[in-house]
Parts: sequence; structure tokens; C-alpha cells
Amino acid sequence: MIYIVDGYDPNNSNWLRYINCPNTVEQQNVQPIQYDRNMFYKTMKTIYPGEELFVYYGDDYARFLGIEPFSTETVQMSIDDD
Repeated sequence: MIYIVDGYDPNNSNWLRYINCPNTVEQQNVQPIQYDRNMFYKTMKTIYPGEELFVYYGDDYARFLGIEPFSTETVQMSIDDD
């Protein structure tokens, strides 16, 4: 990745500032998709108004947050279920 989202100032950021890392694989409701150097996001289930958005950013970020990293197999099963 060559870009980051700085969510500090809501006037100079975008909707990605509202996506958080889930504590469990079951919480994830958004799937990141990288195509070339572009990132896309796909909902994995119905998202209702006011519902929080969760996407797993990877093992390193999970460790940084103090979250037990999800296994690749568990994340893939969660994606395939939807």
C-alpha cells in the first residue's frame, strides 16, 4: 500500500475513517479487495443504518491493537459464508 487514511479531520478525510478493526471474525462485515494499486470494499452482509463497519486489516495491525490475529482459514470461511 502506498496510501493511508488520516481520519483526524473529518473535513479532509473520507468515509474510511469510520471503518474499524473487528475483535472477532464474526464481527467483520466489510471485505477489502485490492486490485492493482486500488482498494475496493465489499459488504459481506446487510449493513443497517447506524451499524458499525468492520474490516480486518491484517495480523500485524491486530497485534498492534492487542487483538489475537485471525487465521487466514477463518477469515476465508467468513467471506465464503456470505
